[in-house]
Amino acid sequence: MHIKHLCLFLGNAYRRSFRPVGYHCLPFFLIASLLVGCHRPNIKAMVNFPVQDITDVKITGILAPDLLYQDINVNSFALIDTFLLSYLVEGPHFVSVYSLNSGHELGDYCLRGRGPGESIALTPFFQPGSNADEMYVFDAFHSILQTWDIPASVATRQDVFHNRIHLNSGRKGPFSLSSLYRLDDHSLLVYDACQFHPFILTDIPRYWIFDTATGEITDSIKCFRNVPLKSRKKDWLSCAWMMDHASCLDNEHKKLFLAMRSFPLTAIIDLKSGSAKGFLIKGKPRQNYQDPFSHYSSATSSGQFVYCLYYGGRTEQFVSRTIEEEEKKHNDNCYLYVMDWEGSVRAKYQLDNVYHRCQVLNDTLYLTRLSPSGSGLYTLPLMDIIPQE
Repeated sequence: MHIKHLCLFLGNAYRRSFRPVGYHCLPFFLIASLLVGCHRPNIKAMVNFPVQDITDVKITGILAPDLLYQDINVNSFALIDTFLLSYLVEGPHFVSVYSLNSGHELGDYCLRGRGPGESIALTPFFQPGSNADEMYVFDAFHSILQTWDIPASVATRQDVFHNRIHLNSGRKGPFSLSSLYRLDDHSLLVYDACQFHPFILTDIPRYWIFDTATGEITDSIKCFRNVPLKSRKKDWLSCAWMMDHASCLDNEHKKLFLAMRSFPLTAIIDLKSGSAKGFLIKGKPRQNYQDPFSHYSSATSSGQFVYCLYYGGRTEQFVSRTIEEEEKKHNDNCYLYVMDWEGSVRAKYQLDNVYHRCQVLNDTLYLTRLSPSGSGLYTLPLMDIIPQE
């Protein structure tokens, strides 16, 4: 697993802007970024919403999730209906499909290529939000959003897509979308990472709201300001990487929960007003360009609670994980945080190992783990981790 793969699924929101931004602002942005470069960026100066310092809580308990299936590809994943979907970084397809009931592979789909029905750069949006057995996919090269019919694709052994929408056809250049939620029958909430490459930021990332019928932008929410660039071993440490985050919606689709990967920061965004408030855990390591640190890696919601995976270690160790001894060495830093929609930490569980992604389905929390010995899907009953009132 590589940093470039992590950056495909990044995510952010407060000050509003209704104008699609072109690339003419790039030179100014780069110059401004270089002028304010520093080794330790200040997260409170990077966001457009107030940030409150909060005290970390004591460990509620220790969790050892149960292994459900071993040796399945679970880099970035989604559970939709009875299917387990996994993103493929390389190869002729973009997504592998498994049966959630049996763990058996049902085939690879979403062809790479330039031919009919193929895509050069396809982003599957692994957040629930469409119909129970469908998922949105986005052709970044042509700015085309389609609905992928998973059961029909599995039944026919070929890709079946519906509802082809060209997003904001007047925009110059492609979008770099990394998350999408269907808010209602008329609108989509989409995060635009504003990058051609995982290490190049072309504009301040923001959330756009699209009309589902026309594909036109109806509103936007911007929560980031500027991120300084800093040279590290002759490479640029990515602006986009610094803004990477996990996110999830509440049940009523009125709030978005955001958890930063590069900072111990979470935020609650009101989607109607665009206002937001952040919560920064005191005592956690702050980001350092020369020694990047990873914090939250995934977030998912069920009812009144949000579940966040917290790594708490150096980024290179989280990404590579090539040595078994290194994995065991850093287990003490890995937690599952349980939070509410007011931003409060309600419980904190220490995990027995490093888990990379999580998703709630019905009454179960599913987790994925990548390790030198293989990849696997794990489970935790929600009843074991729901905070007591």
